Formats: sequence, structure tokens, C-alpha cells
Amino acid sequence: MKKTIQITLISLLILSLLTATATAGITDWLKSKFTGEPQLAPGDFEASLQLSNTPPHIVSWIAPDADTVTPLIQPFIPTCNGITTVETSIPSNEQGIRVTISDNNGDGDLDTSATVSVTVSNSVSGASHPGTCTLDPTTIGDDNNADFDCSFNMQYYDIEDTDWIITVTATDDTGGVADNNNIISNGGVNYPYFYYGLYSCFEIKDNGDPWDGEDDKIEWTGISTSITDKESNEYMEIYNQGNMPINTGDYAGISYIQIKADNLEGVTPENLDEIEETSFSVATESSGLGSDPEGPCNTVTYSDAQIFTDSLVKIDNAVLPISPDGSDALENLYFCFELMVLPQAGLTNDDYRSKGAPENWQIELCSATC
Repeated sequence: MKKTIQITLISLLILSLLTATATAGITDWLKSKFTGEPQLAPGDFEASLQLSNTPPHIVSWIAPDADTVTPLIQPFIPTCNGITTVETSIPSNEQGIRVTISDNNGDGDLDTSATVSVTVSNSVSGASHPGTCTLDPTTIGDDNNADFDCSFNMQYYDIEDTDWIITVTATDDTGGVADNNNIISNGGVNYPYFYYGLYSCFEIKDNGDPWDGEDDKIEWTGISTSITDKESNEYMEIYNQGNMPINTGDYAGISYIQIKADNLEGVTPENLDEIEETSFSVATESSGLGSDPEGPCNTVTYSDAQIFTDSLVKIDNAVLPISPDGSDALENLYFCFELMVLPQAGLTNDDYRSKGAPENWQIELCSATC
């Protein structure tokens, strides 16, 4: 019993000491707060938040239009044996591809090193042409959009098609790639196709002409009234330098070559004699190929050989495709002196030639009609 009481007294003593110590500490703290004694200020720090870059978005593009004044989209037309540049030209009322890009970080993320590129391709021919694009700085403002004007080149032999595919890529100033990169034409309002038109263009020369600008001609030498079936010294080469195929593919039987011949007259001024155009024939094969029965001098056995009349003659068997790659696409026409047909009695000994424009012999390429 005595031991127990002693332990109790010691415990109470320890508790009393602890209570006194705690009370003194709290009292000192409160005194420091209300008696004006100096204290250290709380530390300050900078708060920041870094946003991740938002990729740009290819919103839309305007389809090329060769004439913005005329309603609807007008096709760009090939340049004869050359390159057609599709670009915006205000004096010519031409519109190239105009691409609108959006960036949620603001158009300030598109105004220095952002890039836009276009490629125009055709699923039928396999042709593909890259283009170049430049920022229109006037479209940088207080919104998220910026416009880029793009141009590209088309070849004279690129096919006519309303559905040339436009492919667009884009990056912003940080190199962020568009979330719909490599988007292609779908025929909708925002992503239209490119329309490339049709153009008939050809060049003719005789096979002896080195493209030196000399007059093209066909000649016969050693002709007399008794000679028949003599092929001319030269033949004509016809080069397709546009993108309209002649009498082949979708144009078989629709487009064609035709020739208008005329009488030949004596070169001596006082000689009024003529040789009728019905003395001559034309074909797409030569008669001088050994035993080959085809040619202009074999109108009896070769149905392609056609005798000229006093009107235009359609060359039914002539075919002139489009050049696949800029190489020559041509058809040859061979001419024959069949039989002397005269509008007068007899023929003065002289040289005879076509009468000059507009009576020179003429070659035309026609689509449906000329």
C-alpha cells in the first residue's frame, strides 16, 4: 500500500512539471505575437504553368480558278508544248491554291517558320507535281487562322480531268505537324479537286525540216502526164503538243485529222494551167516500204489511202496520242501523185505548186467538229 502511494506521488510530480513547461512555452509564443517583437517574413516564390503546343489544323483550301470573274470554277488550260503555272495573278484574274491553317496557340504560331506544301496528282495518269506555298502576312492578326498562297506547274501533256487530287501538309513555327497532315481532296467545299482543261495544239513539219522555221512542203520531181502512183519526196510529221488525243482512247472516232487540198498552178506568170487536187492521195503508211501494199499510192487495195476532193478530207486512220512524258507523239502523213487530172486540155511544161494562202494545203485537228 505504501509503495503504491509513492508511485502515485511521483507520477503527479512529473505531470505537474510537464504542465508547467508547456504553459511557459505557450505564454512566451503569445507574448512574441502581441508585444511587437520582430519576426522573419514568410518566403515568396514564382508560380508558372507551361502549356503544351497544340498542333495546327488544315482548315480548307480554295480550288484553282483560271478566271475568278466568270461564275463557277474555270479550268486552267495547257500551254502548247510548254508549262502552265497555276498561281494567283490578280491582273489575269487567276486564283491558285489558297490554304487556310488554324492553330489554337494563335496565328502568332504560324507567322515565322510555319510551312505549308501542296502536291497535285492524278490517279489515272500517275502524274504528280509538287508546289510551293508562301504565307500571306496580311492574314496574321488576332485570331487563330493564317492563309498561304500556293503555286505549281502543269505540263502540256497532263491529261484533262476535273478530279486532280490536291494533297496538303503543314507545320507550325515550332515544327508541330498538322493533326490532319497529308489531307487530300474529297470533292467537298473545304477540300476541292483541281480542274485541268483540254487544249488542242499540234505542230507540222516535213521530214526534211530541222525545225529551222523554213516553210513546210511536199514536192514531186520528174512528173509527166503519163506517170502514175509516185510518192512525194517528203512526208508530213504531225506532233501532238497539247493534251487532246486524236482518234484514240475516249476520243476514238470523235477527234480526227483532216486535210484541205487545192489545185496546183504553174509558177510561170503567163501559164494559167492547173493540176486538180483529185490527182493526189494521202495515207498514214508509206508506199515505199518494199512489198508493203499500204500507202497513199495504193488506193485500190488499201482502204486507208484517200484521194483528195475539192473539200476537206477526214483522215480516218490517223491516230495522234498524247505524249506520255514530253517525248514526241506524232503521226506521219504520206502523199501520192495518183493520176494526172486536168481542168483544161493539155498541160504546159512548167513547175506547179499550191497557190499560197489561203489556197495552200491545210491540216486541221478537230474534236467532234472543226
